[in-house]
Amino acid sequence: MRVDPQSFDAMYEVTQDPWSFATSAYELDKYDTTMSSLGAFHYRRCFEPACSIGVLTQLLAARADGVVACDGSAVAIERARTRLSAAPHVELVAAAIPEWWPPGSFDLIVLSELGYYWDIDGWGEVIERCRASLVPGGEVMAVHWLGAAPDHVLDGETVHRELTKRLGESDLHIERGAEAGTGFVLDRWKRVPRG
Repeated sequence: MRVDPQSFDAMYEVTQDPWSFATSAYELDKYDTTMSSLGAFHYRRCFEPACSIGVLTQLLAARADGVVACDGSAVAIERARTRLSAAPHVELVAAAIPEWWPPGSFDLIVLSELGYYWDIDGWGEVIERCRASLVPGGEVMAVHWLGAAPDHVLDGETVHRELTKRLGESDLHIERGAEAGTGFVLDRWKRVPRG
């Protein structure tokens, strides 16, 4: 089971940035923490599924030779294209995972704010697809909100527990604002074992 990715189009049609990705203190802190927690300064090829309007994608583009990013909302991808028009090494695709998956391999996969839109089985499939797409020694970065929302199938803690179950213990774990239930959890897995 998964939330229908096209259901987000309506939100993007109402406002340019429905979750205030480019302006909220929560998002800016999350991006800063994510980027400063990456295990390497530069990457060959990065994949960011569920990229929305491309705010994090733009930051990742500065640290990678190539970035593939996708989103189930065609409206969001058009906004990301505008934001990243000066970054020819970024490929933006209007498609939902895991039905669509980019060919080739990656040394970085960033899972930001997407795991709670699947049930456990569906999220497990996404994790296994990530593992299969990583180069030996590749890195997975995951960051998810710890609050609750009516359209979330799983909560952020459950999302990260399933990642740990399938990828092993992370080598970096950060929780910000967990006591208030409004912060985020970040985990980084370096040298992910092959499945």
